[in-house]
Amino acid sequence: VESIAENEQDTCPLQFGNSNQNGAYGCPDLDGDGWYDAIDSFINEPSQWADSDGDGFGDNLDGFNGDYCKDIAGDSTEDRKGCLDSDGDGYSDTDEFWTKYSGGDVFPQDSTQWSDIDGDGYGDNPGYPLSDDCIEVAGPSSVDRIGCSDFDSDGFSDPTTEWDLSSGADACPSVIGNSTNDRNGCYDSDGDGYSNKDNQWSYSDGADGYPDDPTRWGPPPSSDSSSFGTVAIAGSGVLILVILGSLLFLRGRKKELTIMPSQMGYHNQQINQGTHNKIIPAVNNHPVSNVTQQYQQPAVQSDPARDYYQNLVSQGYPHEHAVAYTQQYFPRFQG
Repeated sequence: VESIAENEQDTCPLQFGNSNQNGAYGCPDLDGDGWYDAIDSFINEPSQWADSDGDGFGDNLDGFNGDYCKDIAGDSTEDRKGCLDSDGDGYSDTDEFWTKYSGGDVFPQDSTQWSDIDGDGYGDNPGYPLSDDCIEVAGPSSVDRIGCSDFDSDGFSDPTTEWDLSSGADACPSVIGNSTNDRNGCYDSDGDGYSNKDNQWSYSDGADGYPDDPTRWGPPPSSDSSSFGTVAIAGSGVLILVILGSLLFLRGRKKELTIMPSQMGYHNQQINQGTHNKIIPAVNNHPVSNVTQQYQQPAVQSDPARDYYQNLVSQGYPHEHAVAYTQQYFPRFQG
């Protein structure tokens, strides 16, 4: 045990001790750091003894849990200790001496995020609503993926080898669009979720056949299927011809079955029966030709609803979709 120097007065004459710091000599010093236990803020930690801001982190920066901000109370523990941490996630708030490049919290009001490597405003900590799906590639996408490249800035990320159209990538990466039902990120003029038709996307693919009506979509009755249009036109023409033919046939039969007055001869035959004389018409002996009754089989009329339904099925539409689309224009169609 070191003895107290002659010019040093024992601060604790009735207690054994070997403290020698801050003017307190010969007092108890449990951790042996030279500081009297009564004024040692860390009596069991020899590398710390003072805590100016009272936040539990020692003022000795080189000691255990040294306080980086010894004059400002704080509870940060991750990037630096003892500094302000507004959201309580362990990462200290940035200040003039400690920026995000030093390790400061880029999101001081969001306890789930603190770093942003690519600087696009989305955090690198995964598993949260604003977590960056492309932490090393800055991007503004926000719909299918967060924080990835989005050339047209419509919210849908550009497709990549790892993230293609089937994953939800932008089907029209150079055109601003908000379609979501048939394909993502393409022009949707009426805002119903179905994209407008273009050179790469037809009605049979799912394009909106009514781009100005948000209450209807799907292919219109006259779709981009040329075969259906041809069949419909041809069917209408045949029906008209059948009707005209039937009318002409019936008109001819009427003429054939009518016996004209010129075909009948009248012979005035005077028959004396008492005092009564009668004139009886006599029919010529010319035989009346037998008219063979011929009936043309009635034409089978085309069912526009059924034709429309069959056309959709032939294009690959499922039965229930084809029925639903057909009923938009032919409400009584039952499938």
